[in-house]
Parts: sequence; structure tokens; C-alpha cells
Amino acid sequence: MKVCIYMTILFNLMILHSCGLPSSDDLEDLQVPMGLKAKVICSGTTPEGIEITFYGYNPENFFSGYNVYIVKSPYNAYDNVYYYVYSHKKIDSQNRPYFDNNIELAAVVQNENNLYPTITLNYLASNYPNYPQKPTQIKFNITKTPVNIDNGNFISGSTYAIGVTAISYSNTIETIVSNVVSIVYQCP
Repeated sequence: MKVCIYMTILFNLMILHSCGLPSSDDLEDLQVPMGLKAKVICSGTTPEGIEITFYGYNPENFFSGYNVYIVKSPYNAYDNVYYYVYSHKKIDSQNRPYFDNNIELAAVVQNENNLYPTITLNYLASNYPNYPQKPTQIKFNITKTPVNIDNGNFISGSTYAIGVTAISYSNTIETIVSNVVSIVYQCP
């Protein structure tokens, strides 16, 4: 009787294992930033940057921060940002994922240390003491474009599309892009 029970359990484990159930690594995911808004920061009639606000909630222990994507785009804002987010993650010849540095230079804003992610865990801890215990409205000022857009400088009168992703550099995971906003870089 014991042998029969043992064989049944062993058989069921073999069936479940071979059914393609995902490993815990496959189940890792990040919460997508939501509710992105943007406005031009003005000093009189001179634009000095863009302030973005969005809601973030990422209690995952492998979370690295947020990447801010900016694309100079007078139309098709979502499609243009989505293209860069979708193209960011690559697979090398040995089937290992990595992030494409060319995409970062073309469309991701660097942080104050000229690195990625744009919004770091240190920034979040310094400015939002309760983060990540609860969903938090995050504000961030962008004063430069990605390196390959107008040499890192905003151009007055240009239209920019902006989106945000949550990212894990250690696990090579990035969310889909938040809602995408389009903004003309000028002051009234």
C-alpha cells in the first residue's frame, strides 16, 4: 500500500514537472507605473525643464528604479516610445538577456550621475520615506534629454513624448511603458 501511494505521488510530481509549469524566475514581474503627467517648468517665459508625476508601487526586492523615456516626436507619441521600450531588452548568442546601451543613449534620460535608471532607489528613499510600502505619487524634474537627442538639451518649441517604466537591472526585467504623454517644450 505504501509503495502504491509513493508511486502515485512520484508519478504526479513527474507529470506536473513536465507540464511546463514556470519556474519562480519566470514569475518575476514588476508593477507598471501609472497616471503619468508632465508640465514644462518655466522661469518667466524661459523653459527650464519638465516636471513629471506618476504613481509608483514597486515593493519587489529586485526593483532597481524607473527609466524615463523621451522621444522627440510631434505625432505617434505612444508608438515611438513603445518602440524604444520594446527594443531595449535583447538576447545574446548564448540566450542571456541584456539591455541595449544604444537604446538607452537614444531614448532614456540619465540620472544625476549620468547612469541608469533615471530615478534611482536612492532618489526614492530620499524623497519618499514611505516608499515602497504603499502606492506613491512620484515627482521628478527632467532637465536634459537622452544623450542622442539634441546633444542632451531640450529645444524650445519642440514636441516630446514621455513614458516611464519600472526596471530591474539585476534580473533584466522591464515593464511595459506607462501611459505616454506628449508635451511642447515652451512657456506661455
